[in-house]
Amino acid sequence: MYLCRLIIMNNYIPKYLTSKESVIWTICGTALFAELFILIYQPFGSRSWTDREWIFIGFATLAVLVAMAIITASRTFMYLYAKKHRIAYWEYGVWILVEIFAMSFTYSLFPIIVLHRELNFLDLFREAMIDTFFILLIPYTVATLAFILEDKTKRLKELGNNSPSQEKEEEDNTIVCFKDEKGDVKLSLRAESIYYIESADNYATIYYSNNEKQALSRYMLRNSLKQIEDSLNRRNMVRCHRSYIVNLDKVKVLSRSKEGLQLDFGKEGLRLLPVSKTYSRKVIEIFS
Repeated sequence: MYLCRLIIMNNYIPKYLTSKESVIWTICGTALFAELFILIYQPFGSRSWTDREWIFIGFATLAVLVAMAIITASRTFMYLYAKKHRIAYWEYGVWILVEIFAMSFTYSLFPIIVLHRELNFLDLFREAMIDTFFILLIPYTVATLAFILEDKTKRLKELGNNSPSQEKEEEDNTIVCFKDEKGDVKLSLRAESIYYIESADNYATIYYSNNEKQALSRYMLRNSLKQIEDSLNRRNMVRCHRSYIVNLDKVKVLSRSKEGLQLDFGKEGLRLLPVSKTYSRKVIEIFS
């Protein structure tokens, strides 16, 4: 139960679900499917819209355009929001539920306000919730599966072009740039020299080594740990506590004590970093 709650609350959706291509394909695919769905199944009380087929097609298209305006606004806002924030799976689920509610509300009002039909709004809304669920579920699912397949194919090609040792060497030699809250680069370090990052109020302190035999150097930066975490985008550098980001490549021992999980760098004079329950699953997975 704890593991399920941990996955739901802390795992984030992959970035390709909020990419520009994903937004465009999702909107276009949903519009096409909604038009066909209305023409074939005639939901939302549309059977009573008109007896003339060509007029019905026009009304159906108008209903789809209004609903797609909602989806376009929603997905555009999601795209802009995802540029600065990571979206958890539960947040993505709530987002879709809001889209379903907004579209159902619109479809329920359409025959009453636009077509001036004397219909029961609550009955229309209940029916619209079910129909809208399928209108969004099918194209959303198809689009998601298509992007998952594309992402997996891309990763397989990358694995084929790079051996694990090459990938590891490239990652270690990568230069990591740390920016302040204004976006200005204040410090650049090789990834392999970074040990951990500690936050205090609106500041973050980066602990790194100039020489393995010497004590760690440190640099204080005015920025939040959350912003730094989002900018790192590196598998080995993970959040282990609300106050720490750690480079797991530097950790020698992961142990459990009365206080919980702790990370030991195996370097004299370096503190043990705590691992909170919120981040324990991800730390264990990557460290293992």
